[in-house]
Amino acid sequence: MSFHDWQEWTTFRRQRLLVLDDLTTGDHTLRVRARDNDFNVSAVEKEVRISVAPPFWQTPLFLAVCGVILSTVVWQAYRLAIRGRELRRTNVQLKDAQRRLAEEVAETSAQFRAVCDCSPVGIFVADSAANLSYANRRMREIMDVPDEASVLGDSWAKAIHPEDRARILEGWREAARQRVRFDSHGRLVHKQKGNVCFELVADCIHHEEELPWFVCVLEDVTKQKRAEQELKSSNSKLIDTLEQLKHAQSLAIQRERLAALRQMAAGVAHDINNSLSPLLTYAELLGDR
Repeated sequence: MSFHDWQEWTTFRRQRLLVLDDLTTGDHTLRVRARDNDFNVSAVEKEVRISVAPPFWQTPLFLAVCGVILSTVVWQAYRLAIRGRELRRTNVQLKDAQRRLAEEVAETSAQFRAVCDCSPVGIFVADSAANLSYANRRMREIMDVPDEASVLGDSWAKAIHPEDRARILEGWREAARQRVRFDSHGRLVHKQKGNVCFELVADCIHHEEELPWFVCVLEDVTKQKRAEQELKSSNSKLIDTLEQLKHAQSLAIQRERLAALRQMAAGVAHDINNSLSPLLTYAELLGDR
């Protein structure tokens, strides 16, 4: 037995089954000849042609598909790399924009705080539950607190006079529900000054899906209220004085009238006496005769 690739005959052996496990891809020729028991070799050869198909990964179709897939992968990797570079560039630009926006917001916030701190009235920002998130310098002075942290939260609501607190907070919540402007007045309990009268204007700021919050202006009107009370007291005293003056004037007029009547009566009596004196003289003369 000989195989075309081997180029030589193998030794004779009794074998009905031949296993060829190392054949390469392609066409092969197997030649077989027989020998009898006397060691006579037959001159007739039998050829068997064997065709070994390549594995699927070596077929042109598979290689073409792999080429297409590899090209697609390389193209997608290239696109992803370009996209990643663009995303990194966009991310850097976004970070720069966020940094600039944060700087602008910080600058605007600082300017807003500076302007508010120069205001002669109290300015604060509060949510729908009247919890403060910002208060200017004048507001802290009105509430007599050392810093902004001490006035944040519900400290403002707690500082309202107990007789005014329920009315003001109920009006505040109603304005928050209706998302409208809120005006009110009341008194704050001050540890040193006593009650501080104030007038409040709260402008509602809101978006459609968010809870409203208020930008508020609070003015200390204690001096005005005291001036009004003093003015009312002065007016009351002035009215009393006017009434007393009217009464005194009425009495003076009456006295003057009585004095005039007395003078007129005295004048009339004097005239009557002057007129009666001659008559009385004549009467006495006649009586003597």
